[in-house]
Amino acid sequence: MTLIVPEGSVIEIKQTITFINAPQTRQEKPAGALLTTDEAAGFLALSPETLRRLCRRKGISFMKVGGDYRFRTRDLETWIEANREEWKPGFAPGQKMSREKALELLK
Repeated sequence: MTLIVPEGSVIEIKQTITFINAPQTRQEKPAGALLTTDEAAGFLALSPETLRRLCRRKGISFMKVGGDYRFRTRDLETWIEANREEWKPGFAPGQKMSREKALELLK
């Protein structure tokens, strides 16, 4: 973006980054508090429906409170670490390569 302004003018540009499903006003919860499905989905940058699907398939730790899913932050962080993929030098995400090259990188 290019702005043309008179000399000596001051312009303040603000940029806002919004995460998927993140609430507009973020309230801090006490340590150990349980997160709702929407809060946990925002934390993981998933849609709430994708998170519910993970719960139904027992792919993530959760508790049920009155029929609703609840999540502990430390369980979500554990899930992130367990599902993290390591970047391998010589391979960029989305890059196509031959089978031989892929096997070589796995060594």
